[in-house]
Amino acid sequence: MPIKMDMTADDVDKQIELLKFYPEVVAKHYKPALSRIVLKGESYIRPNIPVGVSGTLSDRFRSKVSGRAIHTLKAQIGWFGDKDAWYGQIVESGAKGHTIEPRGARISKKRAAGGGGATKSLRWMDGDFVFSKRADHPGFSGRGFMAAGFAKLEPIATPELQAAGDAILREMEVK
Repeated sequence: MPIKMDMTADDVDKQIELLKFYPEVVAKHYKPALSRIVLKGESYIRPNIPVGVSGTLSDRFRSKVSGRAIHTLKAQIGWFGDKDAWYGQIVESGAKGHTIEPRGARISKKRAAGGGGATKSLRWMDGDFVFSKRADHPGFSGRGFMAAGFAKLEPIATPELQAAGDAILREMEVK
């Protein structure tokens, strides 16, 4: 569940274009600033991640800063790469009521031994099987833990990035 932040304006675009030629300056100032920001963001969000039966959402949550140059520098907080938790967006934003239908032909040994035939079943996280053609999920409201964490982080991130930008300007100033 990515949240993307983008800066754009004519003067900013020109400055960013110029910084492509100075990756060491970008790495020196922006990368440490982004590292501090994502660690702070993770500390705001992680304690509020709802812990379900499996705990996977919390276990796979992470943060990372990668790249060196202005066009490759990337900060991530959440679930990404091989640690993606596909349902994070659902927990964050909620879900409308919907019908759940079984997929695949999973047959419990008990059901097959009883001669009941090949019946598709729904299996819940606690391991119980429910033999039904469908289940009506009532839906639920979103938890908003990511949005709350990012809202708390924004007043810290903006001045941190501004300070990094100012440091770059001072370093590149013609003397």
